[in-house]
Amino acid sequence: MELENAQIIHAEEDADFDQIFQIREIVFEGELGISEEAQIDGFDAVAHHYIMVYEGKAVGVSRWRVTLGGHIRLERLAVLPAYRHKGLGRALMEKMLSDIPKSRRTFIECFAVQERYFEGFGFVREGDDFDTEGIPHVRMELRR
Repeated sequence: MELENAQIIHAEEDADFDQIFQIREIVFEGELGISEEAQIDGFDAVAHHYIMVYEGKAVGVSRWRVTLGGHIRLERLAVLPAYRHKGLGRALMEKMLSDIPKSRRTFIECFAVQERYFEGFGFVREGDDFDTEGIPHVRMELRR
């Protein structure tokens, strides 16, 4: 992992959100073809957002939020293509997992091809694959 030149900031300023939306647009809309309407879902105002800054540049984002049912949902983990395979996404996940309330059920709905990746954090598949925006997804729950 190349985390020596990296830091994770908790997004709070308007400029932070400009960076978040730019990264999500590049990864989710540009790279994966997900519509803007699907990736900007109205929960940004109530979520806890993180930005991965690597060598002074915002290169990754993630968020978590409490659902209407009181559970924790991890979402919108994205790292720019040129910065993948450096441990930056893993560091974002570890930061979220360290910050979330431990007493609540925690889940993620990820791309089906990422299932093994999230198993490495302790997530276990729940149910069958489902389609979102033409991409197979799977729901996974964190087992502590």
